Amino acid sequence: MASTGAAANAVIIIGAVLLLCSLHIDAKPRYNDVDNCGKCKHKCPRAPPHSERTCKNGKCGTKCKRGWLDCDQKKANGCEVDVKTLKTDVKNCGSCGNVCPVPLSNQFGTGVATCTKGVCGHTLTCATGFADCDGDPSNGCELDVKSNVNNCGSCGSVCPTGQLGQLATCTDGMCGLESTCAKDFGDCDSDPSNGCESDVRSDVKNCGSCGKVCPVPLTNHGSGEATCTDGVCGYTLTCAKDWADCDGDPSNGCEIDLAGIFSSIYNCGSCNHVCPPFQNSTIWSICDAGVCGYECNFFLGNLGNCDNDVSNGCETNLGSNDVNNCGGCGQVCTTPPRGQIACNRGVCTGNCLKGFYENCDRNPTNGCETSVWSDVNHCGSCGNVCPSPPNATPSCSFNTCKFTCNAGFSDCDLVASNGCEVHGVCPL
Repeated sequence: MASTGAAANAVIIIGAVLLLCSLHIDAKPRYNDVDNCGKCKHKCPRAPPHSERTCKNGKCGTKCKRGWLDCDQKKANGCEVDVKTLKTDVKNCGSCGNVCPVPLSNQFGTGVATCTKGVCGHTLTCATGFADCDGDPSNGCELDVKSNVNNCGSCGSVCPTGQLGQLATCTDGMCGLESTCAKDFGDCDSDPSNGCESDVRSDVKNCGSCGKVCPVPLTNHGSGEATCTDGVCGYTLTCAKDWADCDGDPSNGCEIDLAGIFSSIYNCGSCNHVCPPFQNSTIWSICDAGVCGYECNFFLGNLGNCDNDVSNGCETNLGSNDVNNCGGCGQVCTTPPRGQIACNRGVCTGNCLKGFYENCDRNPTNGCETSVWSDVNHCGSCGNVCPSPPNATPSCSFNTCKFTCNAGFSDCDLVASNGCEVHGVCPL
């Protein structure tokens, strides 16, 4: 009976232990327990130097102790860097892995890297006559201050040029002057008393170099002057109204008349304003007073654009026999009195009825005023005067001169030259 009770107690105790362990394992705090990490009695291994064990999500790990860092990421040496040393450690200056560069050491100087308050630097001991002027450790003591005119004797000591334009020199760390001229200056008059007197950047008589004279622009239709800018010749021109310098050549000045009677079609009204060409050979472009227009090709004759359509050019021959455009567009020939309308080579003439009427007085206003059919002064043609034979009166009939005997006379021999030679009647 006693043994039965003891067995029951043992079962109860074991169950309680298992229950407690089960509760411990299932509870959330077990993930941070380095002695029961993931399961009961699973202890996380010993932590490396300056670090401590951790258990997270049932997995062992380590973390640095306060004031220490793991800069080399090696487990064996743990957190090997004291944060206090970041202010002076040239391999971890201010932060892990920030290695301060070691300055170049050679025959011109030697140096070491430094870390001060977490900021990299360097110290250099330069050889005599050399200096570290750019503060770059990679090139060390880079400058020879014995001969550098911008760092003569020490960094930043610039040698001045001479008052007469001479070049500066640096010899053994001492500033001096050369006899040659500084950049952009020249001794163009060969006078030593005034040194390098010419600024070849702006001297129009010595532009870019001694003796190079900038040409003065022609001022035929304007005013201007030569210029020299940065050693390059140029010029300024102020052209008169309607004139321009279109080719950029100073020798011909303001060469283009933009608005003249015979202005260029390539610069009409302004430089490079080109009047459009025509495809028809009877018409060509012109520039009249600065405005693009057209003109008929007079080499092809007396032509006119009478329909005002430039696409078909100057379509009308004004020198033909066109009575509606006789000598000019719209110039219509009128019909003369007793005549027919006509145009002869661009001149209105009018045709008379041949054999009946003629324009004997050459006056176009009265047309064909003379009847050559019956006029004794213009019988058959202008100016043909019928003769007056003796004892007779001349007449014109059917363009033929005739005569009628006066009263009491007769033409018996029918000879016109002696007229009516018989007084009385002709004998039988």
